[in-house]
Amino acid sequence: MTSRSRECGGCTACCGGTLLAKAKGHYIYPGKPCAFVAKDEGCTIHGDRPKLCRMFECVWLSDPSVPDELKPSNSNLIIVSGPAPVALPVHGQQVSKDHQVMYDEWLATRA
Repeated sequence: MTSRSRECGGCTACCGGTLLAKAKGHYIYPGKPCAFVAKDEGCTIHGDRPKLCRMFECVWLSDPSVPDELKPSNSNLIIVSGPAPVALPVHGQQVSKDHQVMYDEWLATRA
């Protein structure tokens, strides 16, 4: 079952270095999370975050057909939009076989 209204909550997967970015002079890359993310708090500069961050679309947030269990903080997968959605493993985290199968099954419904 999916939710119609989703929020990041404590999820900061997109800030952890999986996505390559630069925020206020600080580089974000695998192994180097955003300098402005606080554990259990999220983005400390959310109102003034860089354009790249504002434009990033977490498919789990935007598409209610994605199973709730695939929230990045639960599944260690970030689903990014594009011509076809792509799932990126959250940097340094293992993706369970169950979550990978769930993603593959969801993706198959989009074909």
